[in-house]
Amino acid sequence: MTGVGIWLLGIGIADLVAGMSGEPKGGRRTLAAIVVAFLVPLGLTLALTASTGTAALLPVITGASFAGWIALRREPRGSAGTRAMLALLYLVAVFVVVSIVGTEPISSFETAGAGARALSRLPFPRIAHTPIEQVVLVAGVVVALFATSNAIVRLVLTAADTEFSSAEQRLRGGRIIGPIERVLIFGLGLAGEPTAAALVIGAKGLLRYPELSGLRADAAAVGSTVRPIDVVTEYLLIGSLTSWGLALLPLIVVP
Repeated sequence: MTGVGIWLLGIGIADLVAGMSGEPKGGRRTLAAIVVAFLVPLGLTLALTASTGTAALLPVITGASFAGWIALRREPRGSAGTRAMLALLYLVAVFVVVSIVGTEPISSFETAGAGARALSRLPFPRIAHTPIEQVVLVAGVVVALFATSNAIVRLVLTAADTEFSSAEQRLRGGRIIGPIERVLIFGLGLAGEPTAAALVIGAKGLLRYPELSGLRADAAAVGSTVRPIDVVTEYLLIGSLTSWGLALLPLIVVP
């Protein structure tokens, strides 16, 4: 699974360059992100002593797939919901392809290469004694839980026709809270602490409840016939469930 971890690192870091919110910025920032999506896997394949074919193939696949990922999120073709669904299906399809290409015998890495030797010298026993492919995969997942996962959540909200723009203005900080929450849930699940992960999920609901109640009170005070609480609740439920799913699903594939 080393190839999958490298691909996730390339996509995740490139998305961070494109924009933490998951909404890619235009111009030079997008171009820089595409270049990063090519350079990151190139550097990692060389550091992990990959075969010549792997060192040539994986950076090209990562760079090209990221360019398509960005284009589908930005191209004004069809309705917003349709574009969002296409982008999500595209990402799943590329992940399946990379999962096939990134494994033996198509891709190969030396288990005792320079990267593995450097890892074994780290002063952290838990990491130093972990197989290099597992470290790379976990690192890739963690990076992808930031901007890339924010982008996926936004696409799901768009595909569900949720008015997340106005809701996002009311529930500020989601683009920062979401990644932290996902990393905590994934880390606790990886450590074999599902109860603690469930507490993180429950704590978010408790902390958001006063904010939702305040929105209801504000709407009633001004006598508004529009109930913003409905829009915000839908945004919060769909966004949170998607976010939790993104944090839990990688636990199925991480050894």
